[in-house]
Amino acid sequence: MDGEKAVQRNIWDDGDEPDPPREYISLEDLISFQGFDYTQWLHGEEHILQPQLEAFGYTDIQWKQAEYDSFGPLTRTCKAKNSDGSAVWFIYG
Repeated sequence: MDGEKAVQRNIWDDGDEPDPPREYISLEDLISFQGFDYTQWLHGEEHILQPQLEAFGYTDIQWKQAEYDSFGPLTRTCKAKNSDGSAVWFIYG
């Protein structure tokens, strides 16, 4: 378990932000996934999810794999900055 936490922290290690929280905000609770095709998740993040986050004022949006298997991602995470410049972490999947 400790190794998993270390990997989770390392995917966001950019030197400027604190480690991600142990619990993420669910994107499904915040924005609409209408039209989102999980088999085309990269396209959906860029054209469906990210514009909605930007409309809420989030900037510097970065997407990362959280959990995955041989078929692809099971969950994806997102780090963004809110209007006061603080990092916020989201998850979906």
